[in-house]
Amino acid sequence: MSTEALFSQVNVIEIFAEVEPNQKEKIILALRKAGNVVGFMGDGINDASALHAADVGISVDDAVDVAKAAADIVLLEKGWVF
Repeated sequence: MSTEALFSQVNVIEIFAEVEPNQKEKIILALRKAGNVVGFMGDGINDASALHAADVGISVDDAVDVAKAAADIVLLEKGWVF
């Protein structure tokens, strides 16, 4: 999908599946450009650019170091219920 097409559809599409790492960042930037506040959770090296592009990047303690460094928040314990 082109950048223009993505921007026109980003607030209509509810699920993005089987997304490549560079597409994650592209989707996040389109959502932000459309006025949304975006949180992204990732734990792999391929998630680092998307974590950085999001308003709030969230990772977990057992993620790769690059993902934890790119995240704004790192969850340290499993099983938290809100």
